[in-house]
Amino acid sequence: MKFLCDGMLVGLARYLRFLGQDVVVVENFSGDLRHAGRYRERFFLTTSRRHYLLWPFPDKYLVSSGQTEDQFRRICSLFPVFQEMAFLTRCSRCNEKIVSLDRADVCGKVPEKVFQSIQQFYHCPRCGRIYWEGGHVQRLKDKLKRMGVPLGG
Repeated sequence: MKFLCDGMLVGLARYLRFLGQDVVVVENFSGDLRHAGRYRERFFLTTSRRHYLLWPFPDKYLVSSGQTEDQFRRICSLFPVFQEMAFLTRCSRCNEKIVSLDRADVCGKVPEKVFQSIQQFYHCPRCGRIYWEGGHVQRLKDKLKRMGVPLGG
């Protein structure tokens, strides 16, 4: 499933991206509204009643404002995000699919301790961000599991 979030749902977009969902965030709703056709295939999510009413396509949902975790739980209960889950396959910042990176290519670009202890690295071809599975990934998995995400291990 493909989503489009307005700028008020950046946190929700990041959580959905952690699950591999394709989520575009529009910061300038009024400007992007003029070009709404390019987002027609996406399900629009917003906390703004105004944005909801202005959105010209029927696939839209008005998200209750509140904590990002609560928004995430609600969206996961309404949409089939778990059936299409691909954990940590997208850049959480820019939405691009991340790709495997040759370990030699990260030398000097990550902390030395990380380079010595981690064998597999990934990067975002769009923004250049480098990813690896450190302790932060297990903490994220634990948090997502507490939020109802069916992750193994």
